[in-house]
Amino acid sequence: LDCAWTRGAMVRSCAVGENLTQLAHTDPEGQPFAQVKCAGDDRRSLIRVLFQTLDTKREGQLGPDELRRYAEMCGFVGDEHDWAVEYAEMCHDFGINANVGANLEQFAKLVDDKGGQADLQGAALVNLINDLKVQPTCAEKRRRIIRRRSTWRPISGNFLLLRRFSMFLRNLFSSAEVAYQAFINKPIGRLSKGEFVEAGAKLGFDGDLQTVFRLLALGSELIVKKNFKWVWKLLDPEEMVLARMESRGDAPRSRGQGSVSELSASTPTSHTNQATADIVQRMANVSFR
Repeated sequence: LDCAWTRGAMVRSCAVGENLTQLAHTDPEGQPFAQVKCAGDDRRSLIRVLFQTLDTKREGQLGPDELRRYAEMCGFVGDEHDWAVEYAEMCHDFGINANVGANLEQFAKLVDDKGGQADLQGAALVNLINDLKVQPTCAEKRRRIIRRRSTWRPISGNFLLLRRFSMFLRNLFSSAEVAYQAFINKPIGRLSKGEFVEAGAKLGFDGDLQTVFRLLALGSELIVKKNFKWVWKLLDPEEMVLARMESRGDAPRSRGQGSVSELSASTPTSHTNQATADIVQRMANVSFR
């Protein structure tokens, strides 16, 4: 494949096999843009073109808005709150900096995994690029595309459990450090699985604490303060997306079939919630040994 792609371009012709995939390089008024060349006949070149198609701001990164366009082409249906949770999961799974967005390497992994399109090749990828170009202007065609493709994978149960635990901590405590101290109930030290599960149950978390420990510990037998800091920040990308939505004055769309559960779709609580005096006193008087 040897293709030229530019901002505002549409795929005008596509010949499969050894022939070239030709992308027009003029805007609707016939004015040429600087071309982006993709050489080679592999799938990686077309993924790069797909990335550049979404990167309309020429930033070299895809933020939540650009990734949502791709997600909708893959079958995602949901409102802004649903999408905020999806974006948080992607940042978690693919190491995406929420404030910057996904780079090409992260996007390629996302296409294969979250997008469910690891087997998409050649002409099918070119068609997807074509579909993306008409997506903003043709809602009916977008709905037909979604019904046809529908490969977007739902949020994993593990992520929803971690998210639920993060929201639980934020509801009770003012910071990750305060939360960790309530669990460990001693000046310094580390948490074993038994201590973690017992403390979590006494504080009132009704989820699967053993699985939460496994997801936090990542193979270790103990949890330390940095694990609590990590899960505390899990909600940051979600809050960022919702804050952007509010700043733009966007009204939430109605939920669709792709909505996450009522619990997981709820908005994260504010960091200003403080641990109540009775909880602090109760935890001070309990030994988790």
